[in-house]
Amino acid sequence: MVGFFVPAATRRAFAQEGVAPTPATAPALPPVNAFLRIGDDESVTVILSHCEMGQGIWTTLPMLVNEELDADWGRIKVEHALAAPVYRSTAFPIQMTGGSTTTWSELDRYRQVGALGRTLLVTAAAAQWGVAPGDCRTEKGFVLHGDRRASYGSLAAAAAKAMPGVHAVLEIPSGVAVVADHFWAAKRGRDALKTEWAPGPHADLDTVALRKSYSERGKADGVAAKTAGDVEKALAGSAALIAEYAVPYLPHAAMEPLNCTVRRSAGGAEVWTGTQFQTVDQARVAEILGLKPEQVTLHTTFLGGGFGRRANLASDFVVEAVHVAKQLDRPVKLVWTREDDIRGGYYRPLAVHRL
Repeated sequence: MVGFFVPAATRRAFAQEGVAPTPATAPALPPVNAFLRIGDDESVTVILSHCEMGQGIWTTLPMLVNEELDADWGRIKVEHALAAPVYRSTAFPIQMTGGSTTTWSELDRYRQVGALGRTLLVTAAAAQWGVAPGDCRTEKGFVLHGDRRASYGSLAAAAAKAMPGVHAVLEIPSGVAVVADHFWAAKRGRDALKTEWAPGPHADLDTVALRKSYSERGKADGVAAKTAGDVEKALAGSAALIAEYAVPYLPHAAMEPLNCTVRRSAGGAEVWTGTQFQTVDQARVAEILGLKPEQVTLHTTFLGGGFGRRANLASDFVVEAVHVAKQLDRPVKLVWTREDDIRGGYYRPLAVHRL
């Protein structure tokens, strides 16, 4: 006798008549960039919506993807997903791992991710070569057509652009901007990009070394604001108490992410933003667009926290929005993520006080 157990959800599925999917009943295809990231270094990262705890899905789910994607297995990496609605289980209404459900519940979704990823890459290659996608084939991380071949990594940026909702990837003075119909599409499109940054002149700057340097400098004589009596003489021969206090570089971390909306017109521009430096921001916008300050109408919105972060001479997030709008013929709303704000913001300075 061979015994086996059929989970309740599967029993219910077996008890129903099979129905062929139609455009009206077929489930929506998964958003590829939420589950798959291809870098121009040829790395292929599969994002796991479930957690690996020794059951082997760190290997199983990438295998499902690559059965369809046809990438080089030796270049595949795996990461756990963040908590987000897109990663909810297909068997339960929450993001979870349990009940030995991962592999069977993700069989379709992860294969579809691989198949869609391959389709986007083939489409991107075919567009570059001016051939029909059906005339191309794939092999171990390459798209092939006759004697021509293109690696997945070289095609990845064009296939992000092919993602639903994404319209353009623009270079601006401060970096790269993804233009999309809405924030989530732009976020996923940007996450799919592999961007290399020049480290700049302070690449070797180190917080620990700075802290040590400040501490040493604090032992030197400071600038005398006022002198009364003879401190050294008064403390001679006594047990002097020395205290050192330090605070690190700290982001302002305002509750509202930095954001700005820009609309250009024939005779000027309108800007909506939460700012502490209206005059400065207005002047910066005018400079970039070749306008006079009075041709820029700046609407001040409520600020979800300022603390000085929205008062800087660079007008950084406002300037970024204007540079994007300058390249497009439509209104632009720019939103920084929390990660953008923490990494790219202006910080309260490091300080060391010695008493």
